[in-house]
Amino acid sequence: MKVLYGPDVHISENTAIAIGKFDGLHIGHKKVIDELMHYSKLNNFKSVIYTFEKNPKLVLNQDNFVPLMTN
Repeated sequence: MKVLYGPDVHISENTAIAIGKFDGLHIGHKKVIDELMHYSKLNNFKSVIYTFEKNPKLVLNQDNFVPLMTN
């Protein structure tokens, strides 16, 4: 596993990407990751999970939001 951080990340290989705020590994997140891995393996792609530092709910001013875990 590699952790890439910042706006200047460049990926030059065939890649499948799951996008979301993975703030905990619940059954929904596990399903997304399982599908990503399956698709990547079938197509010989690298797999990437793109997540956000801030939860979109915080960006949308929902102050009462409490994250499940931090980055």
